[in-house]
Amino acid sequence: MFSKWTRWASLVVSIGVLLCVIAHSRPRQKFMQRKRRSMIVGVDQQPNKELPTFTNYPNYLYYDGERECEALCAAQFARDFEEEFGLSYLTQFFDFPIDPLLSSTPSALPRFCRLVHDRQCCLQRECLAQHIVHSPQSHICLKHREDFERAMHCLNVTNSHFYFHAACSKAAKRSIDIDRELAETRGFSGQETENYHQQDLRCRFQACTMHARMQLIEMHCAPGEEADDTHATVSRYYTDDLELDLDEYSELLNATRHFPRFCTAFLAYQKKAVLTIDSEYARVYNKALSIFAEEVDKKKQTMMTN
Repeated sequence: MFSKWTRWASLVVSIGVLLCVIAHSRPRQKFMQRKRRSMIVGVDQQPNKELPTFTNYPNYLYYDGERECEALCAAQFARDFEEEFGLSYLTQFFDFPIDPLLSSTPSALPRFCRLVHDRQCCLQRECLAQHIVHSPQSHICLKHREDFERAMHCLNVTNSHFYFHAACSKAAKRSIDIDRELAETRGFSGQETENYHQQDLRCRFQACTMHARMQLIEMHCAPGEEADDTHATVSRYYTDDLELDLDEYSELLNATRHFPRFCTAFLAYQKKAVLTIDSEYARVYNKALSIFAEEVDKKKQTMMTN
């Protein structure tokens, strides 16, 4: 029975790969052959000047030989995105918070999702991927697209969350207790400490921007189903990304201990698993949230008076 199921699964994957190959042209294959020596995604991209810490690829995500095919597909996706939208995916598009581009026009999400589907086909073809490869983009387009389509109006009217970027960048840095971070990274190498710091900042920035978005949902979206659905959609998006970060961080650094405590607490609260957080760190976490709320409220007041 098991061998029969295995044969059927292999057949389905083979058909999927064949369809993807048929759907894609030879120039794309040639481009990938030319890029085969590129080992780091976005290595020659200039960092975003406004938010240098928060890019679409965490600093520790280097692609070794085993992941080279993933890097090739990611590079092709970035090039296709720039051709489609006239923007750099690496420096002008944000996975977090959810970029306003996706809700800017009725055609934006379908166009973006077509590129995401193309990348999944690339991963099936080049990396022999048998399942959907987890990423913020596959979450939106391949797993929860209907949820995002239902939430599109509410996401569009709350696009002003982008004005909170600078405030949340400031709040993320303000909320870090240097002495506590030193204690949490005791015994780490220099690179491990830097990785920890960057991931910690990213989680804090995400927590702040999610708070800002939730505030705007309450202010601008229709109470009831629309607001509730959008709230759930946004919350699930952040939670899945936190889990993805934890998986990748643990895999690449071979130590869950290196995943920042704030990120662990943020994920636990998102999954309503607060009992896994000790009372001392719960106080630390809540203090950080109060700093985020303070900076967001300041920005809200500025927006309302202008």
